[in-house]
Amino acid sequence: MDDRSYRRAVTRAFGKAQKKINKFRAKCFYPDCSLYAIDSHSQQKLGQLRAIAENGEVYGMQRNHYQTLKKVPDSPFLVRTRISEASTFKGYCSKHDKAIVEPIELRPLERNDEEQSFVFFARAFSFEFAQKRRALEWSTIIIEEVRNFAARELIEYLELMREGKAALFRQDAPYYMNSIFSALDNRDFSGLSTIWKTVNKNIGMSTCSVFSPLLDKHEDHMKNTRGTPQPMVSFNLVPGESITNVITSWLPNSGALCDWIINEVDTKKGLERMALT
Repeated sequence: MDDRSYRRAVTRAFGKAQKKINKFRAKCFYPDCSLYAIDSHSQQKLGQLRAIAENGEVYGMQRNHYQTLKKVPDSPFLVRTRISEASTFKGYCSKHDKAIVEPIELRPLERNDEEQSFVFFARAFSFEFAQKRRALEWSTIIIEEVRNFAARELIEYLELMREGKAALFRQDAPYYMNSIFSALDNRDFSGLSTIWKTVNKNIGMSTCSVFSPLLDKHEDHMKNTRGTPQPMVSFNLVPGESITNVITSWLPNSGALCDWIINEVDTKKGLERMALT
């Protein structure tokens, strides 16, 4: 197969895979729930997203693999998206999604409120694991679509990437999700450490994300601590009309690695490090 034919075959494979992943149905994360997950929002549609929207649209990461491939090498990293479609993820059924986010949806945000802090933490990790679950499914689909014509080296690389995503669910997800559900069920949020700061303006940016407090030293750390959950921190930028809440949280397994966050969260450099991770 020549290069041109190969590129066409890859593009067709990605197109087929995209159609399949668009139909992906995921079960609700909540324990013992057999219902399918709805399209939840990792960032409030009528709150923080509306605060930064222009004509009902915001900029978000391109998540359509097929569209990205079609426009290589000029694929845009950020694309305009309707706020009704931005930041969606399949994490919970309607019942459990509503129950989890009510403390931040139905009452004003109150700095350092334990329950609200935990909800932001829970939503960030739910979003992270939902995205990883979708990526794992995507990996399985695309491997099957290219298996008959792609080089063995590519197949092995894709299988290795898939195994890395699968390992996340064997090792990391149980620790974090069990901690989240236990705290929600018992209404005990004392195990979470949170730094909640406010910026006295709308900075025009909103995010719900998870990052490693080790930054570029993360991989070396994991090589020396195999079998333990990865250290991870939730980071939420929640803008309003004239204020931006900066909410950073972690569980005890990450606490010893978060001193730099405590020291830098008030600085422009520190905020940039967290926002761009």
